[in-house]
This record gives sequence, structure tokens and C-alpha cells, in this order.
Amino acid sequence: MMNLKTLAVALVGTVVIGALVLFVLEAPAPHAPPGVSTPEEVAVAPPATSPVAAAPMPGIENLYEVAPGLLCGGQPDGDAAFAALRDRGVKVVISVDGAFPDQALAEQNGLRYIHLPIGYDGIPDQSRANLKAAVESAHGAPVFLHCHHGKHRGPAAAAYAGVATGAISTDAGLQLLTLAGTKPEYVGLWDAIRKYQAPTVPAGELVARAAVEPTVAAMARLDQHWEAIRGAQIVKLKEDQLATAQELAKPSELIPTAALLHEEFRELARAGTGPDAEYKKLMRSATTASQLLVESLKKDDRPQAHHAARQLSQTCIDCHASYRN
Repeated sequence: MMNLKTLAVALVGTVVIGALVLFVLEAPAPHAPPGVSTPEEVAVAPPATSPVAAAPMPGIENLYEVAPGLLCGGQPDGDAAFAALRDRGVKVVISVDGAFPDQALAEQNGLRYIHLPIGYDGIPDQSRANLKAAVESAHGAPVFLHCHHGKHRGPAAAAYAGVATGAISTDAGLQLLTLAGTKPEYVGLWDAIRKYQAPTVPAGELVARAAVEPTVAAMARLDQHWEAIRGAQIVKLKEDQLATAQELAKPSELIPTAALLHEEFRELARAGTGPDAEYKKLMRSATTASQLLVESLKKDDRPQAHHAARQLSQTCIDCHASYRN
């Protein structure tokens, strides 16, 4: 038979073990660095919500409600646009455009600007972490996210942020891209949602004016895109060889690369930077020629695509002769 001393020891041991079990069960889960999703967060099912066209605001085109408290659209134009965002309860405005945001107008209306520029080729891991952290920095207050016109980069970034924060599903994110008219040739933007990946790095500093990459980096990407077009022989062949050339890639295969080429030129022209007026004129010419290239490839018009590519090639030659060095 157990004596009293032994019984007391056993009871104390049982109480201690029980307390330890309760402590482990009730202890909060460790927090991941800002912008990085924990397995528990990823596993939570998003609410059943679908993006819709939002009530219009002055000075903002292509305005959509991604989810309650998350809006996306075009760049706000003028004080009335920022005032409308303020009146809608927005506290944080996120720009993924390369142009510098109008920080002064935003601050006059009590809004915080966060500048996270991305390209048309996708959303890199660091940008994914920053987008998630930027939306979360509003602490539940409404957020407005924009690019230039609100059709491609903005909706893709807003859809990604919505999925990353658990506000929408990937299906709803793809619905937003369809609703906004995001071009299918921007495969990287679609894949950011289609092949969703949670951020794997901590978020960086969230600033109102990000350091925009130098022109030389954009030119390096242009060279890569252009080499892919030239490798398809669309420039070198004579026009009477285009219809039968076996080595010429199908036009549909070139559309994504040509579209990225066009957007790079368009952004350089819109930035308005450069050494002189002639350089800016060349960027505008390249923008026009690359747009014609994309349109002719979509129509499977090889002679016109050939003409546009040759025109673009000559523009590049003229630019390199005067400015490459």
C-alpha cells in the first residue's frame, strides 16, 4: 500500500506535468519575419470573395475592389483623386510603377505612400515580401495599390498581395487579372498568381520613393529581349522568304518577348530621362516600332512584323551610335 509521502510526491508530479502541457499548448506560435508567411498562415482558407469594379473616383481609372479594404487602379491624378481615396478611408497607397509617386499630394491628404516598382516580367521574391508587408502595414485600414493605367502590374501586384494576406484565393486573383484586362502575353504577371509562391525572404524597408534602377539595367534587358527576336530570324530574312522559312518561330511564340520589349521602351520614353531631346525621340520611335511588332505578330502578319523589326533595329543602331558609350 502507498504511504502518504509517496502519494504526495506522485500528486505533485502530476500537477507539474499538467502545467507543462498547458504551457506548451497555449504558448503563441513563433512569429515569422515581416513579409514571410508561416505554414499556419498559408494553410488558412481565404474568404469566398470575388473582385468587382469599384465605385468611381475622380482622377483614377480602372478602379477595382480586390477584396474588402483592398483597391487597385490607375495612378491617382491630382488632388481630387487623393482626396477621394482619403474619403474612402484609405490610409496607405502603394505604387508598383517605375515613376516616382506624388508623395506631397498624398501626405497633404493624410495618406502614406509606399513605392515598390516592379516590371512586366513577374514579381520577384523580395517584391513579394514587400507587397505583403506593405498591405499589412495599414493594420486593417483600406489600401489602394496602383501602377500607371491599372491594367497589368497593379492588378497583378494587388492579386498577389490579396492572396499573400489571405484576403482572396488564387482563383479570385486570376479573376481580377481577367477583369482588369491584363494581357496574356505578360506571362510572368499571370504566373505570379497561377503559380503562387509565398515570400521566402523578410520584407525590406518600405519607402515613399524607391531607388529606381539606372537606364543601363533596362538596356541590358532590352538587349536580351532583342536577341531573342533576332534569333528567330525575323530581321535577317528577306520579305519573300518569311512565309516559308522553317527556322522562323511561330509568331505566337514571340509575342511575350516582343511585349516585354515594347513595355521596356515605353517605360523609358515615359520616364523622360536621357541626355538630350534626340535620345527621347529615339525612345518614342522605338516604342512605336515595338508596338507595331507586337500587333503584327498577334495578327500573324509576318511581312509587317519583319518591317517593324527592321525599323526597330535601325532605331537601336542609331541610338547605340550616339549614346551607347
